[in-house]
Parts: sequence; C-alpha cells; structure tokens
Amino acid sequence: SDISDLVNDTSPQLGGDLDSNGNNIKITDGEELRLGDGNDMVLKHTGSTNQFQSESHRLIISGSASDNVDIMHTQSEYLASFIPNGAVELFHNNSKKFETTSGGTKNTGVIDCTGSILLADQSGNDIGKLRLGNGQDLEIYHDGSDSFIRDLGTGALKITSNLFRVNNADNSEAMIKAEENAGVTLSYDGNTKFETKSGGAKV
Repeated sequence: SDISDLVNDTSPQLGGDLDSNGNNIKITDGEELRLGDGNDMVLKHTGSTNQFQSESHRLIISGSASDNVDIMHTQSEYLASFIPNGAVELFHNNSKKFETTSGGTKNTGVIDCTGSILLADQSGNDIGKLRLGNGQDLEIYHDGSDSFIRDLGTGALKITSNLFRVNNADNSEAMIKAEENAGVTLSYDGNTKFETKSGGAKV
C-alpha cells in the first residue's frame, strides 16, 4: 500500500519515532488521544471541557526531584502546590489557606464547621486535644475516662456570660446558675438549696 496515504490506511503503523517536524498534532473536538494496550489513558477535548481520564489502573502525576507540581488557574494564580520533600498547599483566590507541615497541618483563617462536627479521636495511646494560644495555654480534651478544660498558661481562666448555667447530662435541669446583675443559685436534684441575694444569702 501507499505509505503516504494515512487517511485510507485502516491500520497505519510507524516504523520509528513520529517527529512533528516543526508542526502541530491536532485532535478535533470529541476525538481522543488513547494510550496503553487497552486504551487505558484518554486525553480529549469535548468542545466545552478538557478531560484527562484514567480508564483503568491508578493515575500517577509526578514531577522532578526538585521542582514543585502545581495546579494553577492561570500562570499567576495557584490552586494547589505539591512541594518535593515538603508541604502540600491549598489556595483560595491565590491566597494560601491550608498546608501540611512536618508536625501536622496549618490552617490560615477561619475553620467553618457549619453543619459538621470537628472531631478529635482517641486512637490507641494518642489523645486528641484542642490546643489554643501561642504557647498552647488552653487545652480541651477527653482522656478516655474524663473530659478536661485545662488552663496551662499565664493569667486566669475566664468564662463570660450574662446567664451562666451548669446543667445535668441531658440538659433537663440546672445544677449551678449565675445571672448578670443578680444572684447565684446552687441546686440539688433540680431544687434550689442555696442562693445569693442583694443583702446576703438564702439557704
């Protein structure tokens, strides 16, 4: 057959490497570049989306040993950055909001848990703790038996409220109640046993 007639040849084959010879290889909308014996990898443009699909097997995206692997919206706006032997960074509007560190993770800004639960699990001998302050001055955690709020830094532990209550486990009755510009009451089984008054206290 005529080796130059690639249009009518139903099974053209290359005898060597294909050199673009200074030209482009064009694949029209909806057509695919297929890689692998079983067409395992597909690259195509549908007319509205660009698709890079792994039809089977795992997909590996790798870079050099020293250069980042970046996902970008434009050449100047980062979406995600993967740093060799370092962090994974996630961005919002080109501003870094989350990154991994050698000791865990780092968040910049507000963590919005609307409709969700912020969970710190106890796993084995590791106890999940919420630590606040530059010197981790305040800890909130559960040790498997009891729950703790620990003030480990300088200054006082302050709870501010215009109406403060300590209720029972099912939140059906108050055990301690303190009201701004008023009194403090202590209860036994839901019944007030002690209360402060403007002139003293009542038992």
